[in-house]
Order: sequence, then C-alpha cells, then structure tokens
Amino acid sequence: IFSAKTSPKIKTRQGPSPIDAFDQKLPHLILNGQISFVNSFGFLNADQYPLMQFYLVMFFLYMLASGYWIRLMLQHKENKVSIHYYICALLLVTCIECAITFLEYDIYNQTGKRMLPLTVFSVVFSAFRETLARLVCLLISLGYGIIMNVLNRYSTKICLLSFLFLIACSINYACFYIN
Repeated sequence: IFSAKTSPKIKTRQGPSPIDAFDQKLPHLILNGQISFVNSFGFLNADQYPLMQFYLVMFFLYMLASGYWIRLMLQHKENKVSIHYYICALLLVTCIECAITFLEYDIYNQTGKRMLPLTVFSVVFSAFRETLARLVCLLISLGYGIIMNVLNRYSTKICLLSFLFLIACSINYACFYIN
C-alpha cells in the first residue's frame, strides 16, 4: 500500500514531457520486474485454450475423412477423375495443418513463448492450405476433369491468382499473430 507521500502526483499540462509530469520534491518509487500471467491450465488465455482442444479433435476427424476418401478412391478406381486427387491432397494438408496448429498452441501453453520457426511455418502452411482450397474450388467451377481435362488456356491465370492469394493470405495470418 502506497501512502500519499510516496505516490507521484501528476500535473495536468499540455505536451508530451513525462519527466516534468511528476513533482520533483516528493520521493519516487521505481519498480523493475516482469509480469507473468499463468492460468490453471497453462499460458494460453481463456479464448485460445478451447482452440487447442478443437484442433486436436479436428486432426482426428480429418484423419478419418482422409482415410475414408482414400478408401473410396481405391474402391472406385474406374470412376476417378483428376480432381479427386486434389480433394484428397486438400484433406491431407488440412489434417497436417490441424496437427501443426495444435502443436504450436501446446508448446505455447507449456512454455509461455512462441517458437518463431514453428509460427512462421504454421502461417505459411495455413496460407498454403487456404490457397489449395481456393484452387480446388476454382478448378471445380471451371469443370476441370469433367468438362475439360487440360487447362492450357487458363493455367497462367490460375497460377497467378493462386500465387497472389497465397501472398495475401500469408500477410493476413501474419497480422493475426502479430496482434
């Protein structure tokens, strides 16, 4: 408990001079230290802790969905279209993304510090998954594998759009981690 004699009095004045803001006649108390905030479950805040469990559950669900999709592809070999491989890749990449995100949250929950290489990899991999999902939607809407089997006419536009989306999505995810 600080008494009125040791607490600084702030003068009201205009200007950004913090040195003149305290009364120089009174003694001042200077504290140095580090504030550490730990919950009962770890270093994650209450908003992010359920996400860690969510990504673990989603990892197993995407693993089951990927296995079921591969089983269906093997069962119906004669009816496969090339877009089915893209959907299978998207399921597997999403499964890996959930595992990476869970690992990142778990390490942060235990140590209280983010590992920069893992965070950068998570951001780039999440952006890659978003780009792959957009690419699959674009290919399906163009009728790839059903109406046309070759995309020679559209390949440069598709590559350019996918690359620009990857850059924009990476910046978006990086802004989320910065804030």
